[in-house]
Amino acid sequence: MSWDDGKHTKVKRVQLTFDDVIRSIEVEYDGTSLKSQPRGTAGTKIDGFTLSSDEYITEVNGYYKTTFSGEVITSLTFKTNKRTYGTYGNKTSSYFSVAAPKDNQIVESNTGSESNTNSSPQKLEAQGGKGGNQWDDGTDHDGVMKIHVAVGGLGIEQIRFDYVKNGQLKEGPFHGIKGRGGTSTIEISHPDEYLVSVEGWYDSSNIIQGIQFKSNKHTSQYFGYEFFGDGDYITSMEVYVDKVYGYKSEIVVALTFKTFKGETSPRFGIETENKYELSDGKGGKLAGFHGKASDVLYAIGAYFTPAAN
Repeated sequence: MSWDDGKHTKVKRVQLTFDDVIRSIEVEYDGTSLKSQPRGTAGTKIDGFTLSSDEYITEVNGYYKTTFSGEVITSLTFKTNKRTYGTYGNKTSSYFSVAAPKDNQIVESNTGSESNTNSSPQKLEAQGGKGGNQWDDGTDHDGVMKIHVAVGGLGIEQIRFDYVKNGQLKEGPFHGIKGRGGTSTIEISHPDEYLVSVEGWYDSSNIIQGIQFKSNKHTSQYFGYEFFGDGDYITSMEVYVDKVYGYKSEIVVALTFKTFKGETSPRFGIETENKYELSDGKGGKLAGFHGKASDVLYAIGAYFTPAAN
């Protein structure tokens, strides 16, 4: 919700409420009958200042961050012709500043305010295949705290996001159906850390095969099958085998793939001492698989073709 107090002779008083972000701001002016009112909602801390008759604001600066619900102001500092007030709130990585021309003053206040001083969330189109049922966790959150990803033989089987709202954890619903694959969890240190991008890929079956999350501080591992990119191809495969209770012979317990461009995939499964490497020894391209299986994979082999020059 946008608001604009318009232009006035002079700012008289500023009052803010805040916690991990700036929650509201209230401004009084000289020479006007405009009734002061808070813009935003109340935070847990309150502070502010009153200007003397010959004092005026020359600069406002602060910090902001991007959350799941949009860009949020996290701190504000006010400079006058006599002193500096603040900092109010918490400094983060993104800085901004608004300064009046020399020998001038800032005499109006305007921004957007909802549950805090942030912009409306921007909804980006869902990426991936065309199947499945639509789901939407909404935007009534302050940030993402945890991401749970279940990976199976077909790709990404299930995902769940846990959010934070007013300092309280909100567990989101599961999306998808978990198979026999394991679940990995990413923890995000809100409010200092927040998601900035999600990267993934899907194949001709329209199922997401791999996904990776990036925050302002870290990049997660690649969950699922890693996309090696154009011009790259698999040159070798490491096969881990072991004797498992309930089976008469060894079974495959893990696989790792290496590519022409030097990429190595995550190890899918549990590492053991019994390891075999499948490669033609000439840098050839892995072009297909064969093996033996029942309810588990007992053995796996590969076909190699000469790589194009």
